[in-house]
Amino acid sequence: MKAATKEVFRLDPKYEKIPGLILVYVWYLGVSANTKCFAMTYTEALDIADEMGWTATPSWIKGGRHKRRGYSTTKPSKRLRPLLTPFEMDSTKWWSLTSRFKGYPGLFEGNEIDPSLEVNLDNLTSLLRKRFPNRSQSTPELISELVGELHDSGYRTIGQLENIVREGWDLFLLKEEQATPSDWNKGEPAPIKYSEVGVFRSIIRIVDKDFEKTRRKTAFKNRAPAKVVRP
Repeated sequence: MKAATKEVFRLDPKYEKIPGLILVYVWYLGVSANTKCFAMTYTEALDIADEMGWTATPSWIKGGRHKRRGYSTTKPSKRLRPLLTPFEMDSTKWWSLTSRFKGYPGLFEGNEIDPSLEVNLDNLTSLLRKRFPNRSQSTPELISELVGELHDSGYRTIGQLENIVREGWDLFLLKEEQATPSDWNKGEPAPIKYSEVGVFRSIIRIVDKDFEKTRRKTAFKNRAPAKVVRP
């Protein structure tokens, strides 16, 4: 939580490693009539930073002159304020935010996984088995294929994957009730239960809009050229 007597918004890349973290910003602490509170996930805060262009600055990339990566402002601009508005909290929004994490499997059950672990076959398999214990297990070949897709999209740590699943879990469950894999975007009702790899692929497509584009682009690039048969 970041609490201040004035207005401040800061994001530090180190928080990416903490699964399920909710970032809270309190403004005008001590002046109840003016106090405001904003809360969001790391991914939501990062989207704001991207929109503001902060993630392309030397402060974010290398840490600037202080060698401490991140970006902060104590004078939110007219451009930043509308981006923060949807995350200003009241009793209803607090309930909605915390409820998003209640149904996530493995949360607060002693099944913690070191978020700094690299994304490889063994670690991803462990994550899938712990988080989706009631789903059919996928073959090592399928999990290995998913590892490659994640690397192509820039995912390197288990903590990054935990954040993705936590953010998209509830929406995935809703979509799973309404669609089959072949009709994912049609909303045609059909009961189905995804395998562990199917669950994860579906969730990351919900949260990361570029994942499927990258996956298809890489698959097309690696596709063997058609053989030319000459008469």
